[in-house]
Amino acid sequence: MSAKPRRLFANLDCESDFALAVSQQSKNDNAESEEEKHDLPGQAYRLSPAAKKTSAALGTLLRAFLRQEDRLWLPTEMDSARLPALAGLNLPVLETGDPASLEHLSERSAWGETESCAGSNDHQENNTTGDGELAAPVSLDGALYETLWHLPRVTSSNAARANDRASCLELAKTLGAALPGACVVASVDELAAHLDSGGASASPGEEWVLKARFSASGRWRHRGKGRFPVDAREAATIGNLFNRFGPLIFEPWMLRTDDFGCTALVTKDALCLAGFHRQDVDGQGRFRGLEILSGVPESPWFTAREAQVFQGVIELVARYLRTLDYVGPFGIDAWRFEDARGAIGFQPLGEINARMTFGLVARAWTERLLASQDLQAGESVTLRLGKDDPGELDSTDGCRVLPLLLPGADDPTSAWLEVRPQ
Repeated sequence: MSAKPRRLFANLDCESDFALAVSQQSKNDNAESEEEKHDLPGQAYRLSPAAKKTSAALGTLLRAFLRQEDRLWLPTEMDSARLPALAGLNLPVLETGDPASLEHLSERSAWGETESCAGSNDHQENNTTGDGELAAPVSLDGALYETLWHLPRVTSSNAARANDRASCLELAKTLGAALPGACVVASVDELAAHLDSGGASASPGEEWVLKARFSASGRWRHRGKGRFPVDAREAATIGNLFNRFGPLIFEPWMLRTDDFGCTALVTKDALCLAGFHRQDVDGQGRFRGLEILSGVPESPWFTAREAQVFQGVIELVARYLRTLDYVGPFGIDAWRFEDARGAIGFQPLGEINARMTFGLVARAWTERLLASQDLQAGESVTLRLGKDDPGELDSTDGCRVLPLLLPGADDPTSAWLEVRPQ
């Protein structure tokens, strides 16, 4: 007898729903308060048709969490022929369309817990009793690709609050881990005043970046240098950012020398640190891939002091997420940097992603390949995102290339795993 199908929402564009949820909550709490200036119209975060195709393509990487009978919802249609067959892993049933119109399934999960997913007719709470309490303690042992399905459900409003970059900044300040000069700026005038007061002085060349409060993959940001404005074109660009997204996060632009991340799961009474990874990030801060060591949760990339600091921050972030009633997967970005004096520092708290992450996805793929004996413990596994045809990449120096996603006729996005013996 086959298992009942489950549904996984690959809503990699969840920032739009998060922004809308926080905006609505602010209005409901006190429309006349100062919170009104933090209004964030979710429509501003909607992806372009091209970006939505890319999001759908990358969403297929979540099939590492699925069984043969399971369904994978994508934000737009995609040709299943772009998904190479892999040993021990069947192709899922791909779905699109309004989540509320989908066939009812008793179990579901999502990249990001949003109202559009929660509002679908497969609304039954995973691992909960009728009154919403946990039916039994959640075990965080075992394979991540199955543990994900047994986590308690978080409300979409709590997930939205947990992903607000403004809230993350306040936590970083509390922990003494905020970047020098980092703050929320609500207008062009506030930005100019902050820069005049030396807000970017910790950065080489006094470079800085403005970010939307809900952002991913380097979207919805502007990188500047020196005082504001440099010219009329930059002034217009920044003005449009404020008009579109409301208050923005200001940070000094750090000259990063290494980028890292962690993968973790949190419940009301437990924390599972699945492991660390090294990230490949381009010059604009866009994610291009990550490396992990299969079957090895420890990281060889940190000094003893960095590992201790990062571990402590992860535990404090887990406590913080519990105060917001957030449970589920999360990731934290960290990095080494060179400051204005040329000294190397370690930043243990960049961004909190209270959702699934590509670190989690890479570990799920690694576990699947270990189970199918396509991978050996201790091998280096790098998840790459690009526009190349993985089938045409050369395997050199003992490196094996395992295609996960092929480029399409109307979308060049591709993904693959590079496996190297240690």
